[in-house]
Amino acid sequence: MLKINDVLVLRNGKDVLDIKNIIFDLSKTYHIYGNTGAGKTTFFELVAGVEKPARGDVSVGDLSLYNSNFVDLSLLRKSFGVMFDVPGLISNQNVYENIKLAVESKKIKFDESLRKVIIESYLKNFEMERIIDERPGVLSTDQKKIAAFIRAIITNPKFLIFDGFTDFLSGPYRDKKIQLLNNMKNKKVGGLFLSKDKQPSGIEFDYYFELKNGSIYEC
Repeated sequence: MLKINDVLVLRNGKDVLDIKNIIFDLSKTYHIYGNTGAGKTTFFELVAGVEKPARGDVSVGDLSLYNSNFVDLSLLRKSFGVMFDVPGLISNQNVYENIKLAVESKKIKFDESLRKVIIESYLKNFEMERIIDERPGVLSTDQKKIAAFIRAIITNPKFLIFDGFTDFLSGPYRDKKIQLLNNMKNKKVGGLFLSKDKQPSGIEFDYYFELKNGSIYEC
């Protein structure tokens, strides 16, 4: 279980998020939507371990996302796959090096088959095999998003935290993106999927929530 415990997040002295208590089942999927300024990015950063709250805590099981020791925190983050709204690929490294670095940062060892897995299990599905040796500067926006998505899921996370979800689905290969996400859902990989509005996406979520004025409401 991912638990948000009486959290307050401040920006420039103003309340951005004020969430009392909520629990997310790691095997379920949640679509969280809200208008611009509702607090989506802050909420994403909170549950991704980026934005430390002024009050309260976020925990997974008995482990705090913000108050655990380094070893426990490293183990905790291995179970997450985090997809930022902006791909954030390192510009002087090619796609393979970007993904490999993400794997190594979670202290997960892959042998030389990692490159083959990236190509055969992911890039080939999007007809993007050639980009594996390309740097981000020569990639299209959609290619960057696919590379960043592979980076987020290559370690087989138990739970996805996904910002800019509907933007990711836009563009080429929409059906293939949906199929890949549905395959993960069928394997009981849960997640929080954040977007601007509650548009039909081709994915049947288990629960829907709306972020409004820094608070969250089940729909």
